Amino acid sequence: MKLASLSIAAAIALAVMLPGTAGAVTGCPNTGRGESGPYKIEFAVGRSAVTPAHSKTLDDVAELARSRYLKVCLLGRADKQGNQKSNYDLSVRRAEAVAAALRKRKVNPKSITVVGAGEAYGDWLNILNQSQADRAVEIILSR
Repeated sequence: MKLASLSIAAAIALAVMLPGTAGAVTGCPNTGRGESGPYKIEFAVGRSAVTPAHSKTLDDVAELARSRYLKVCLLGRADKQGNQKSNYDLSVRRAEAVAAALRKRKVNPKSITVVGAGEAYGDWLNILNQSQADRAVEIILSR
């Protein structure tokens, strides 16, 4: 009986400790009322690189986060193209790329949370009309 209980506890602990990608959590903390945003960084299909087109948004977010000591939650998303695991990994890579860009802009790394949503919000209509709504990182600022 003890061995079975220990095995179940070990399996649960292992599942919790080994998420799909290191550093990602499962949700953003509650957001504060009255904070600016949310902001959005959009990506091309299958891409996770932050481009110069994102600079103004990232500069604005970094300035707000630094000057007002705000927490930054980065919610990465992917559309429904590809398989679910690949889309989750892509959503995390996108959020991590935005996190790296914010760290370069002197945002405190301890104030940044990376969340991978995978294709949880994916919509087949966005694939058909080439919308980037589901290929994005939403930036949520809170106290």
